[in-house]
Amino acid sequence: MAMLVVVYDGECVVCTGIKRVVAALDWRKRIRWVDLHDACQRAEVFSGLDQAEMMGQIHLQDERDNEYAGFLAIRRVFKALPLTYPLWLLMHLPGMTQLGHFIYCFIAKHRYRVNRFLGRPVCDLGTCRLN
Repeated sequence: MAMLVVVYDGECVVCTGIKRVVAALDWRKRIRWVDLHDACQRAEVFSGLDQAEMMGQIHLQDERDNEYAGFLAIRRVFKALPLTYPLWLLMHLPGMTQLGHFIYCFIAKHRYRVNRFLGRPVCDLGTCRLN
């Protein structure tokens, strides 16, 4: 079975929450999750990108070595799961890509505010704070 590799921010409450939900829906175990803070695992998949480049958005590599980032990565994940496949279809309606990029970027930019709100640390020594 083909595998998707998703590199996500393991120190972000929003990101780990999404990972937990998607992993529960991944009955066929098609998605491998890699924490971007684990340099060794990250280099196996995305050797050309450093941690700073990956901090801004989720990254995905599919079975054909196509790479996706941000909203397009989320949309690609939805295609792989039976229960989210209808959402993948909806995400292709006119205007949805632009709207999806806007919403994704807003959430990604403010994700550490959720950590602070929940009393969780915002990474070690503040190294991954986003403005």
